[in-house]
Parts: sequence; structure tokens; C-alpha cells
Amino acid sequence: MTDAIAEVADIRRRVRAFVAEELLPLEPDVIRWELDASRRVEPFEAEAGRSYLFDPLGDLPPEVYERLLAAARERGLWGIDVPAE
Repeated sequence: MTDAIAEVADIRRRVRAFVAEELLPLEPDVIRWELDASRRVEPFEAEAGRSYLFDPLGDLPPEVYERLLAAARERGLWGIDVPAE
């Protein structure tokens, strides 16, 4: 049980660091992009069972979205819900 607790603590640490270092610095830009009146679109609703390899709302430029995906992979946060086997 101790190994599981340590693993969860490690994942939480990596997620907190990712949010602080990668996501929070983008928040002002995302808010600005969302408020841009020329970009008004209907609210996005994900289709059940479909995975999206892009930002479906278009709130992030493709290069920023790709960088975030790469950073998540590097930190071991990509596919975290997939069993090891």
C-alpha cells in the first residue's frame, strides 16, 4: 500500500508542477483569446468516446497546444489512465 501512496503523491506533484509551470502562465492569453469577439463560436460539446488530438475550441494556437502535449508526455502525464500492460 505504501508504494501506491508514493505513486499517487508523485503524480500529484507532477500535475501541480505542470499546472504551475505550463498552464497558469497561459491563462492571460487564453482569456484574451476567448474574449476576442471575432472568434465567437457555439460552445463545444465533446462526442462520447471520441478523443481529440487538437484543441477543439481553438482557444490555443496549434503550436502552443502541441507544446503542452509534449510537456505532458515528458512529465509522464500523457495516457495516465491507460494500464501499463
